[in-house]
Amino acid sequence: MIRLKLVILISTIFGSLNHAQTIRYQQTETALHIYYQDSTKPAISFPLGETFLTIGVGKEKVDFKMGSFKFKGKERVIDKAKDLPKPVYKGDTLVFRNYEPEVFDEYPQHWDLLIFPGPNNSIGIQLNTNYSNTSNRITLTFQSHTQERILGMGEQFSYVDLKGHKVPVWVEEQGLGRGDKGISFFTGLAGVKGNHYTTYAPMPWLMTTDGRGILCQNTQFQEFDFRKDDRITLEVWSDTLSLLIWQEPEPLDLLEKYTAHTGRMPKLPDWAMGTILGLQGGDEKVMDATRGAIKAGNPVTAVWIQDWVGRRPTKYGDRLWWNWIPDTVRYGNMKEFTGDLAAMNIKTLGYINSFMVPGTAMTDTAIANGYLVKTQEGEPYLMPAGGFDAYLVDLSNPAAFEWLKGIIKTNLIGNGFSGWMADFCEWLPWDAKIYSGEDAPAFHNRYPVEWARLNSEAIKEAGKEGEVVFFNRAGYTGSAKYSTMFWAGDQLHTYGPNDGMRSAITALLSSGLSGISLNHSDAGGYTTVNTPFYKSRRDWDLFCRWNEWAIFTPVFRTHEGLRPKENVQFYDDTTTQRMFAQYGRIHQALKPYFQFLNKEATEKGYPVVQHLYLHYPNDPEIWKAPYQFMLGEDVLVAPITAKKEFKVKVYLPAGEWEHLFFKTKYTGGQWHEVAVPYGQPAAFVRVGSMWAKELNGKF
Repeated sequence: MIRLKLVILISTIFGSLNHAQTIRYQQTETALHIYYQDSTKPAISFPLGETFLTIGVGKEKVDFKMGSFKFKGKERVIDKAKDLPKPVYKGDTLVFRNYEPEVFDEYPQHWDLLIFPGPNNSIGIQLNTNYSNTSNRITLTFQSHTQERILGMGEQFSYVDLKGHKVPVWVEEQGLGRGDKGISFFTGLAGVKGNHYTTYAPMPWLMTTDGRGILCQNTQFQEFDFRKDDRITLEVWSDTLSLLIWQEPEPLDLLEKYTAHTGRMPKLPDWAMGTILGLQGGDEKVMDATRGAIKAGNPVTAVWIQDWVGRRPTKYGDRLWWNWIPDTVRYGNMKEFTGDLAAMNIKTLGYINSFMVPGTAMTDTAIANGYLVKTQEGEPYLMPAGGFDAYLVDLSNPAAFEWLKGIIKTNLIGNGFSGWMADFCEWLPWDAKIYSGEDAPAFHNRYPVEWARLNSEAIKEAGKEGEVVFFNRAGYTGSAKYSTMFWAGDQLHTYGPNDGMRSAITALLSSGLSGISLNHSDAGGYTTVNTPFYKSRRDWDLFCRWNEWAIFTPVFRTHEGLRPKENVQFYDDTTTQRMFAQYGRIHQALKPYFQFLNKEATEKGYPVVQHLYLHYPNDPEIWKAPYQFMLGEDVLVAPITAKKEFKVKVYLPAGEWEHLFFKTKYTGGQWHEVAVPYGQPAAFVRVGSMWAKELNGKF
């Protein structure tokens, strides 16, 4: 039992009654409230008289399959606290201890709770435990209330408001199906279904409608429990816990403070805001499809050829050779090919990840130099990767880090590539052994941050900063400091809310509330499934509807999908080419607005694609329109989110709004039913706004 020297304060006491302190407290019989400077609203409150702090020992069993993790195990509580002792100030730090410092040796099991002024006008909280080096679980509970909505938590695919949910923070594959009907039963049997909370880019950051933001700075496995109306509980698998808390009444100001601490994404080059064609199949096919798109009137600025390394047929579909050298069979001389595209004023993008496949000279080099993640026995960790096996480069090894960076500089940038998909980074096994000597579980969530840093440094060292871009799908706190943009990963060719088109919209909204300011999706989805029990293939309807909202994201990029021949493609016929060109021209017309918003994102951390909450935090109706989004404060988009629908119910907030295409004006603060023929999405500009005149002149 924790030995507490209890001080029950019947009357309200502020920290030493000293209002000059940056951190103040108010302790009553039922709660400890923490205030920043002269704020009258607590930043965080701990319930007293009930267990708010638990310290324990856990032993976990982790099942790992193709980037998906399942956690099982047992936990033993070794201590818990219901009350707090009287604190003392050490300078600006408020200190709570469950022991007397002068008789420390009599308290071999102890904890310290330190509350202090943090960076960028935050409150810092540090909890340290010492239980004979046995403790590895901390659970901390703080107060909430019924009306407080919980937003953020990284890139979430199923929900934006997480009140009522329990959310893990662990980088992993999002899963296939994630609960959507038809497929999830079967992918569950295969162990790759995922669930409503599995994500490539989780972040232990929450911002609430009470105007507070809380960041957990730990990298170990965490779980936030928002299921109780009046409580938030955080469990972290560590013997220490570190939090930062900000307060701002305006949500955009809160994001600005948070991103000032964690890092902001850079300004995109202008070419990245044009049409980027996802193509593969060799130089002749790529050139023919590109010329066809241009002839149809599409403002193409880049071609993304993920198969620059060659293609590998598997039972799961058409995949790539993970050997990071050009495929001279399909593309001949790669440098000449990228040069030919450059002569047409078109950039070339490629693909890379941090895996190595057996049997290549590159992999032999990695094995010989100890550059790969290892098993506990010290052997290179070989894992199934979906139709073939692969090793993972150990990014905790400085030499391996520099070696892989050199491959990017030589084989991508050196061959004329202006960007690439920097894929994966969710797969570091729980039981791996890494060069740095730290536990792999503590490095796992940092692995994608290091991957983004590696790519960023490759660009800077090549002298191409501001010209060359890469896009990640995996991330964690700090990724935005290095990444030039994100994409939302692999969705099914469906409208599904958990793993289809709707989930991609949710991903952009939630990630934007978490500091990922530049994000986009594979227009039309990626995951093609063609089995007797389930089919997911892109048809004309989905092709149009997905493109119709993708053109309102800063980066407009297509993907042929996992099985290209089974999906509608933009180059299929003249009608499709013309429709796709129309989408490209709409996106091009928005370019000046995207540039303005990108500058705002770089300077303030605002997302380009924004949840309505950021501008209308006091309007309860916005929560009934989960798939609407804003571009800045002047444009609102209401996508079609179901098959073969040609009308959408739109909620327009206060003010007057004008349809970008029909020029019809609507009164805000109301719901409206709007017709949506193919090629004319439901998009509105706020009348009298900064960008209204310029945008209305373009459509």
